[in-house]
Amino acid sequence: TRVGPTVRMRAIVATQHRRYSTLQNAFAMGQNGIAMTGTAAKGFMPALRSGAATLPLDSVGKLVAVVEGAGAKLPIVRPPSSPPSDVEAKNIENGQATCIGEDAAKDAPQVCTVENPPPIVRGATATSYGELIDVYLKLGKIRLTSLVVFTTFVPYYMCGGPVLSMTFVALMAGTALQGMGANGFNQVIERRVDALMPRTRRRPLVLGVVTVPHALAAVSSAAVVGSIVLYFGTNPLACYLGLASLITYVCLYTPLKRIHWSNTWVGTIPGALPPLMGAAAATGYLGVNAVFCGGLLALWQIPHFLSLSYLCKNEYGSAGFQMLPSINPQKAADLSYDHTLLLCLWCTTVPIFVNCGWWFLVESALLNLLFLQRAKVYKDKPNTASARALFRYSVIYLAVLLGLLMLHRRLPEDIKREKEKALEAK
Repeated sequence: TRVGPTVRMRAIVATQHRRYSTLQNAFAMGQNGIAMTGTAAKGFMPALRSGAATLPLDSVGKLVAVVEGAGAKLPIVRPPSSPPSDVEAKNIENGQATCIGEDAAKDAPQVCTVENPPPIVRGATATSYGELIDVYLKLGKIRLTSLVVFTTFVPYYMCGGPVLSMTFVALMAGTALQGMGANGFNQVIERRVDALMPRTRRRPLVLGVVTVPHALAAVSSAAVVGSIVLYFGTNPLACYLGLASLITYVCLYTPLKRIHWSNTWVGTIPGALPPLMGAAAATGYLGVNAVFCGGLLALWQIPHFLSLSYLCKNEYGSAGFQMLPSINPQKAADLSYDHTLLLCLWCTTVPIFVNCGWWFLVESALLNLLFLQRAKVYKDKPNTASARALFRYSVIYLAVLLGLLMLHRRLPEDIKREKEKALEAK
């Protein structure tokens, strides 16, 4: 029996209506979930802050001050050409930036102007293989990429992934190439803004040592090759997670930096996906280990990047970046403290859900207490010194914390073996 066009049209309309209703219901459920989460957070965070207020953070701060004071008495040999440690002084030295407002009244606007900046000296185009490799490493922000690779390796190891295997090599190489591709796209997009900031004025595209088409070809090749290596060398899930990290970093986080200060929270998504990639490469699925390692990275990024944004707030503001420390420094300090609290609480649950021994909880307690103390100092007095102390400690914190996780790894087969030995001993 032939079906007339009217019947077919009605069927199509009915199908589309059902799909629309399903999406509408899902959207409503999402809104309700967000509202419930916000309501719960309003009651949870004050209680968490009250509990943290009972901790002896002032005593910890005094102890840290004594240790740092003792260290300050040691002779420091500094080369005559070394720049001062202050961030603003570095800006003045590198780009003739004059930062106004740091020592002014508390409510004075924090602005940064570049008075008579020296012209950007265009470098010669890279021609030799050595020069090109150096340019590619700078385009890919090799130090940041190395951190991403390390945060990918830790969950891979925690999930029992074999280190001496082609899967491990493919995971490390693919993650590095995808990360360098994402960072390279970021530099291509922000090349004009980079020329405005003393901190980024010496990047390859700003200096002209490589052309934009050349840079695009290089970073695109890195992203494509990295994705292929992950897809065939590990599994499709790890590859898709890497692509999701790249896309959110380039297409969401990068443009949002010039639109709204929530970009820092959006930026936690590409930062939290590499741990999921490592777990996916080791197991082929996303288990509890992956979720908790990803959550740890997501929470850690907020105090880390908000304190860094405070140190660079004048440059960011002059370049048009919408960073919270440039808009509301006190709110940024408060949120840094809140997320540090959540991170410390998150760490206490790690031995329950992650393949990790209980000694991790004991050893990480001091790390968390020191992190919380620095976040509280930054919250009470948001200034350059407190922001720098929080930022520097956050780098040490992450490295030591991930090292402790690997040190106390306990796989299910290890626990089974321990139980069998205990039974034999009886």
